[in-house]
Amino acid sequence: MAVQKRSADEANLTSGDKVQNTGELHLLHRAVAAGFNLTKETMYLCTGAGGITGTLPSAASNYGKTYCVLKIDAAAGVVTVARAGADLINGAVSVPVTNQWDYVWLWCDGVSNWYVVG
Repeated sequence: MAVQKRSADEANLTSGDKVQNTGELHLLHRAVAAGFNLTKETMYLCTGAGGITGTLPSAASNYGKTYCVLKIDAAAGVVTVARAGADLINGAVSVPVTNQWDYVWLWCDGVSNWYVVG
């Protein structure tokens, strides 16, 4: 299959190209227990009894980027995902992940918004 890169984040497939789905999805992940910045990993496995905050990167340079933040402990502390600068997350400045096994999956519009898609 010939894939030509249109930009760093997009591939231009022609009508004759075929894509094979092997059913596998491999995500870079990182375990965190203190405040963190969401960077190259896609999945963040969070613990933090006192509560922790993860800060998103600027939406302007991250079109199509997705992140998943999962709270894996039963402690009372909340994992908060916060915006960068004046960006918004579903119209808000942050989104909480409160209970064990709750998560938030975010997608970026590349302008100034992150959207909760799961």
